[in-house]
Amino acid sequence: MAIIIDSDLYENLRQYCDDCGIRFVDFVEEALENAIDREAILRKSEKADRILEQADRDRKLSFWRGFNQGVLAGILAGQGQLALSKNNSPPEESYPETPFKIVTGPQLKLFE
Repeated sequence: MAIIIDSDLYENLRQYCDDCGIRFVDFVEEALENAIDREAILRKSEKADRILEQADRDRKLSFWRGFNQGVLAGILAGQGQLALSKNNSPPEESYPETPFKIVTGPQLKLFE
C-alpha cells in the first residue's frame, strides 16, 4: 500500500537522504519508529523538568535555612553566647528531625 505525501516534502526528504548518504526507506522507517517513542521521551522529559524544579526549590530552601541560622548565630555570638542550643533557638529555626548534637571526639580538636 502506498502512502501519498506532498511532492515538495518528498523532494526535500529525498534531497536530505541523498546528501547524507541514507537510503530513503531506512530514513522513513526510522522516522516512524521514533514517532512512536516520542511520547515516552516527552513524558521522561517532563518528569526530568519536575525533578529539576524540585531540586531548585530544595536548593533555595537550604540557602534560606543556612542564611537564617547564620544570622541567628551572629546575633547570639554578639550577645556573648557562642553556641546554639535547642533551648535558645526559636521554633522556626529548630528542626525536630535533626536535633542539635553535642560535638565530641576528634571534631573538638578543630577548634583548639
